[in-house]
Amino acid sequence: MSSLGGSNYWDRDAGNDLYPSNLNDQVGVGTSSPFEDLEVNDADGDGDATLQIGTVEELIDGGANLLEVPNSDLLVSGSTDNFGIGNVGNDYRLYVGQNSAQNAYFDVGDNQVDDIVIDRFGLGEGAIRPQDNIWGFVGTSDSAFWQMHAYSFNTASVRKKKKDIHTLKGKDYSSVMNDIANMEIAFYRYNIETKTIDEDKPAKYRPTPRIGTFTDASPDYVQNNTYSAIDLYSFSALSMAGVKYLNKETKELKKQVGKLQTTVEDFGTSKIKNNQEVRVQYSTSFASKLQARNGSEPVINLTPRTANAGLYIKEKDKTGFTIATSNKAKNASFDWVAKAKVEAPKDRSKSADSDLDKKLNLNLTKEEKSRLKEYTEANRNDKSGEIDQQSPSKGELSKKQEIKLEMKRAKDSGDQDSYRDLEDDLQELDEK
Repeated sequence: MSSLGGSNYWDRDAGNDLYPSNLNDQVGVGTSSPFEDLEVNDADGDGDATLQIGTVEELIDGGANLLEVPNSDLLVSGSTDNFGIGNVGNDYRLYVGQNSAQNAYFDVGDNQVDDIVIDRFGLGEGAIRPQDNIWGFVGTSDSAFWQMHAYSFNTASVRKKKKDIHTLKGKDYSSVMNDIANMEIAFYRYNIETKTIDEDKPAKYRPTPRIGTFTDASPDYVQNNTYSAIDLYSFSALSMAGVKYLNKETKELKKQVGKLQTTVEDFGTSKIKNNQEVRVQYSTSFASKLQARNGSEPVINLTPRTANAGLYIKEKDKTGFTIATSNKAKNASFDWVAKAKVEAPKDRSKSADSDLDKKLNLNLTKEEKSRLKEYTEANRNDKSGEIDQQSPSKGELSKKQEIKLEMKRAKDSGDQDSYRDLEDDLQELDEK
């Protein structure tokens, strides 16, 4: 072992390993008061504090506070260690913190328009998105995710983004219904799915079959661009076209049914006393049907229960009839049946509840949509990803949004303790 320097600050062993004589010493490059075991500062004032691992030719750009490993892999070898960019003390294997614009931005690609970006985008929510509009795939027909879960799937459907528009009319619906009728609907399982649990692939256990159709049994216009998968949005629109056609047909049938007639009847027993006429009143139900449903004048069938009674109908209307005797029979009894034609019952089903829209706020006014769009776009353009403090009041924010807003205020004020506490609250909320 040999000592280097007049004060023996450094030692070098037989293997030419160089190290401080006092292993508790901290080494500073560009600084005389290092705070860490090795601290590299910008001593020459060129804006670069660089630790280089490799040759000079491999060094691309020092940059401020940059650790660079040219032509090699940067490895976090500890099984419990985490790697942070723009953040320390994180709880994730890889954490990308905010930049100066308060935007956590993770770019996969070569900084082209087809790159994939993971960041916070619009109203402070996390997003996985292409760097430019109308680029990229999430899986393919031959390399697809097994399952996807979401609270909603939104299809870009603004009219101004579409062309070659042909609105379905008249016979178009009949054509669509013919395509629906020709589609094959079947129960099935995917080839990889099992009826019983397979310990090697438990996630592929499917005790009940699925129901659906096939690309080779579906119209081309509900498939993707390579005709290898079903476009769910187009498929749902096809179903809606079928519903509209059936709704129209149902209304036509109801009109026809409304023109049909049906028969109603009433019956009973009565008696003529002391050679007097007798008035027979129809039941309330029978009389009301005649009045309400444009009934015809009833036909009366009499069955005398007294011989040679000489009974006849003297008069009749929609409330009843009068029976008399031509033989002056006393106490002549008879049975009777009255029948009439009335319009078929009308459809009594109620139309959609006119108050439902008010109860559930199903539709927004044009002005409300405009304000919401302006608010959303304003927050998207603000790359901070935080909630705009001039947007809805705190009482209208979700719990998660409230925490994010308080985190921004704590960070702006330099209150690191509050910021970390709020980070913990946010993490607990995410775990729930």
